[in-house]
Amino acid sequence: MILWSFLAPKILASPDTETLRPSGTGSFTQLDRVGDDANWKCVDEAGAHDGLTTYVYSHSGLSSSMDTYATEDRTTGTGTINSVTVHYVISKTGDTPTLAGAALIRTHSTVYWGTFYDATLSWVEHTHTWTDNPFTSSAWTWQEVDDLEIGVELDIGTQEDDDVRCTQVWVVVDYTPGPEVGTYDSDYSTPKDTYSTGETVYAKAISLASGNYDFKYYSGWPDTPLLEGSELDVAESPSGEWRSSYALQGDDPAGTWGVRVYDAGTSTERCSCSFTVQAVSEFAHGAMALLPACFAIFLAKIKRQG
Repeated sequence: MILWSFLAPKILASPDTETLRPSGTGSFTQLDRVGDDANWKCVDEAGAHDGLTTYVYSHSGLSSSMDTYATEDRTTGTGTINSVTVHYVISKTGDTPTLAGAALIRTHSTVYWGTFYDATLSWVEHTHTWTDNPFTSSAWTWQEVDDLEIGVELDIGTQEDDDVRCTQVWVVVDYTPGPEVGTYDSDYSTPKDTYSTGETVYAKAISLASGNYDFKYYSGWPDTPLLEGSELDVAESPSGEWRSSYALQGDDPAGTWGVRVYDAGTSTERCSCSFTVQAVSEFAHGAMALLPACFAIFLAKIKRQG
C-alpha cells in the first residue's frame, strides 16, 4: 500500500459560528401569539424579523410569562464550543417604563435566565451569552447544543395595560473547528461511507496541527484490535490534509468498521469515524473471476468467424 504525502505548513482553524433557530415546541408555552398556529413559528424567521406579522407577547394576568423552543440540530459545527449566544427581538405597546424581556435556555432539564433588558416602542435586538454550560460549569458539548431549548421571558410587572412582544429568537454557537476524519471515494473528495469487500477505503483527516499521524483501522467498530494494514506516521499533503487508504480483502468481515487518527507513535486520539463494509457474495466473486476467461473466448470466436 502506497500513500502519497508531503509535509507542509499548517494554518489552524479560526473560530466559526452556526446559527440555530426554533424548530418545535419546548417545555414551556406560556406566551400568547399572533400570526401563526404555534408559538415557535411566530419567532423562527431567518434573516430580518417580520415585526407585527408574527410574534408572541406577554400573557394577560401574569406578571411574567415565558416560552422555550426546541432548536434545530447543528449541521456544520465541529470541534470546541466557545460560547452559546441567544438573540431575541422585543418591543412594547405603551409607555409603561418597567416592561422588559430576557433570554432563556433550558439544558439538562433546568432553565437559566439571561439579563433582563427594558423594552422600547421600537423593535430592538438583545443578546445573552453563556460561555460554559451553566448546569455543568464546563464547556458546552455538541450533544448539549443539539438538546438545547431557547426562549424568552417577558415581564410586564403589576400593570396590565401594556404588553411586551417578541418577534424573533435564535441562538448562535461560536466554535473553533476541530480535527475531523471521513471516508471517501478514490478522489478523497466525494464522501463515501459504504464499501464492499475487495474495494479500498480512502480516509482523509483535516484541521489537525502540523505533524505526522497514525491511521488505525478497526473492524467490528469500535472495540476490536488494530488491523494489519493500518498506516502509521502519515505526513501532511500540500493541500493541508492527511490521506490514508486501506484495501479490503475478500475474507474481511462485513459490518461497521472505523478509523481512528492518533498522534504518531502515541495513544492520543484526535478524531475518528465509522463506515460500513458489505460482503460480496461468493457468486459475485466467481462471476468476476470468470469475466476475463469469457472475454477471451468471445475474442477467439470473433477471430474464427473472421
